[in-house]
Amino acid sequence: MNMGFWKEEDERGALERFLVPKLDLAFWVRLLLLSVGTILVVRFVATPAFTNGASMVPTYGERQFVVIWHPVYWYRRPRVGEVVAVRYIGEKVMFFKRVVATEGQAVEFRHGRLFVDGEESPYYWNRLTPCDWRLPPRLVPPGHVYLVGDNRSMPMEEHLFGHVDVRRIVGMPLW
Repeated sequence: MNMGFWKEEDERGALERFLVPKLDLAFWVRLLLLSVGTILVVRFVATPAFTNGASMVPTYGERQFVVIWHPVYWYRRPRVGEVVAVRYIGEKVMFFKRVVATEGQAVEFRHGRLFVDGEESPYYWNRLTPCDWRLPPRLVPPGHVYLVGDNRSMPMEEHLFGHVDVRRIVGMPLW
């Protein structure tokens, strides 16, 4: 004997309505709105991605799942220390790199150590991996940031780094 507010037949009916919805106009409108909303969120707000390559090891491993958060740079520029997603080719290929300097700053590597404006960078990520890079000072142009991967144990010739126009930065990984 069922003492609840609903009868067993009503519970079965609700389950059946959930699993096999009526394919009326309201269903198709809800499905369309949900689909468009999902596409907009994934395209412009939070894009799922996988890392590919070792340039950000140990911060991000190879083939690690990340979500790129786009709104972070809608109203501000990237800051030193942030890991950013940079559009490389088209909309699909992106790099993850760390911002080490902003416009107007001078960047150089001396005996594997990063120097910004003539002073050694004090941040922990400057010493994550051993490095022997040597790079003469260069000035970051206006509207650009200087990006480098965290894995500096790779030979400098195998590493893509340098100044990038901030308009190519699409967001930052959430984790």
